[in-house]
Amino acid sequence: MLSVGHSGSVLGQLPWSWDGAAWADPRPFVSPISVDVKANLRAIMAVGNTNGRVEGRMGQIGDSITDSSAFFRNAAMWGADDNETGHDYDPIRSWLAYSGDQPADENSFYNLYGKGVPYGNNSGWHLSDAVDAGHPETAVEMGDGAVPGEFSWALIMFGTNDIDGAGWETGWWSSDLANFVQDFVDLGVIPVVSTIPPEAAHVGDGRVEAANHVIRAVAIDADIPYVDYHNLVLYHQPVTWHGTLISGDGTHPSAGGGGSDFSQDGLTTSDGYAARTKLAFDVAEILRTIVFEDGETHALFLDDFESGDTSAWSSTEP
Repeated sequence: MLSVGHSGSVLGQLPWSWDGAAWADPRPFVSPISVDVKANLRAIMAVGNTNGRVEGRMGQIGDSITDSSAFFRNAAMWGADDNETGHDYDPIRSWLAYSGDQPADENSFYNLYGKGVPYGNNSGWHLSDAVDAGHPETAVEMGDGAVPGEFSWALIMFGTNDIDGAGWETGWWSSDLANFVQDFVDLGVIPVVSTIPPEAAHVGDGRVEAANHVIRAVAIDADIPYVDYHNLVLYHQPVTWHGTLISGDGTHPSAGGGGSDFSQDGLTTSDGYAARTKLAFDVAEILRTIVFEDGETHALFLDDFESGDTSAWSSTEP
């Protein structure tokens, strides 16, 4: 059963809506922004404004699934290839580039395009590695020493390496993730967490599902959004995800189009990095419209929210 939360118009702004093809609708995979979540995010934004954060600039926080140039960088810099979604992503690319260029190009982004240890992402990292490297404070306020991140929001994905450890447990990892998220809040950076994709090495042991349960729960408890990359992969490839949206190694997304293939085949079958990048663009649009531009909220929730079954969102107007 569904229950509908409050929704209200603020300053005459229209709510965010999806104008593209039905198969590309992101609403099943981005948690709704309720009135309470919006109020929390705008309070974080206010701290960020005081601290000089740059509106639109996104922190890319995570392990190799984030550090790869196939995630975000290629499509953000040069645009989506063969875009069959029916939606124009150039305006949000320019907002993310913070330059105002229409459309953004490779000269519109800050140093290193937000990739690497200075900006909070690195191959092989566990959540604890990011903390040990001084993040998020180092990424936000120092960056590479010349260009600080100054993110206004950040997309965070950890868990794929964490769950490999023999001593990994949801209890302490949940606490660590919640503390990490709170560190972004304290810096005036809006955190958005992402579920991790299915992984061949953990089929049947429940660890991917347990990590994703924690990720969703942390987001709900902190009144912040999450994106459900795991369910996105399984929605399009419920059986044959290994070798389609997830590459042959069974862990990393595929990159058949270098992370920029926004065709229907690319986003549903052959370019898992493009699918993740599109989801980042989508949540950026939602944050821009509802939070940064003070637009109308949308707050449809599932009663059994913690289950992660977001399938009903796709058939309901926000």
